[in-house]
Amino acid sequence: MKILDEILNRQPSHIIYHYTTHDGLIGILSSKSIWSTHIRYLNDSYEFVYGLELLKNQINQYYTIKDKRNGYANSLLNRLEGSEYSHTFITSFSENGDLLSQWRGYTDNAAGYSIGFENNYLKPLIREQKFKLVPCIYNEHEQTEIVNEFITDLIDTCAKNDSDNSPPQETSQLIIRYAFKFVESIAPLLKHPSFSEEREWRLVSPLFFSDSNNKFLYRSVKSMITPYMTFNIVKGKGKVKIADLIIGPTPHADLSLFSVRSLLLSKKIDCSLFSNSNIPYRGW
Repeated sequence: MKILDEILNRQPSHIIYHYTTHDGLIGILSSKSIWSTHIRYLNDSYEFVYGLELLKNQINQYYTIKDKRNGYANSLLNRLEGSEYSHTFITSFSENGDLLSQWRGYTDNAAGYSIGFENNYLKPLIREQKFKLVPCIYNEHEQTEIVNEFITDLIDTCAKNDSDNSPPQETSQLIIRYAFKFVESIAPLLKHPSFSEEREWRLVSPLFFSDSNNKFLYRSVKSMITPYMTFNIVKGKGKVKIADLIIGPTPHADLSLFSVRSLLLSKKIDCSLFSNSNIPYRGW
């Protein structure tokens, strides 16, 4: 899949930022890990559904004739509607470390921090933990190209399998594999164009299945319990390296800077640059 492969090979800017709260920063520095949230439980609950709806629309637009091609595509949709048995976890980063919408969305009314990591620092950690770092795609034309390429690849592969007189169960297995590929590699990419200013990159976990539930962790949020995993930001007993740490809008800029420096020193964590947000926002 040429278009998808090109997107998955893209690289972010030198530093990418993870926004978090006061408690979040303390937890990250203490555990040397970042939470990775189940894709169905992200801040915007529509995110997984957005990609699925785009896939449905493209299938309905181009494959309305009741032939085998339509059958392959609809079998895929049926599998995806049962995809609660497969699990992908997401950690969000942004190329912009000081963005009002991110302060509002991921901190406590803009009270928090954005932690900047160098892309080259994260790369070996991503490989070791079998995650992927992928860009969110906001452009609708590009989204459509990705989904259409995926559908075409599915149909061509299944049609070839059937033309070889392979057993029907082999085609069913192919469709299942494509459903898993959509959940793991395509759904995390697709995001509504209205969020484009975020310039988001996502750390995406390997795909897990229901029998892996004992690997998941759980935390409480306002209205439910949310499953998550952890992504280690250091290997073994090595030192965590933070490239940039920005303190969100606060009436106590100097005190906040002092306490963050003290916290990092107590955890023996290197940080190249500290700064306060330039956003003129008052949330207190």
